[in-house]
Amino acid sequence: MRKSFLWILAAASLVGACTPKKTVQQPKEFSQVVHFGFYNFENLFDTIDTKGVRDTEFTPRGSKNWNSAKYHEKLRHLARVISDIGTKTNPDGL
Repeated sequence: MRKSFLWILAAASLVGACTPKKTVQQPKEFSQVVHFGFYNFENLFDTIDTKGVRDTEFTPRGSKNWNSAKYHEKLRHLARVISDIGTKTNPDGL
């Protein structure tokens, strides 16, 4: 019984080694570039003094004389920087 088992095992190994392997067609090369950006919005202050938030210096009466014009200018600059992320490698932004 042991001899027949060894013969079956050897035959199965031989058949497995001789059968042609399936070739998997490789997909066309595909690469994708992903860009990430980060901004700490804890440092984006509006002009309104909020209770419980230490933002007094970023009010019109505060030490930085923070007003609506400065706030909106900062928003425009942030919008431009965020929209420019990745445009060197992908000018269309897609």
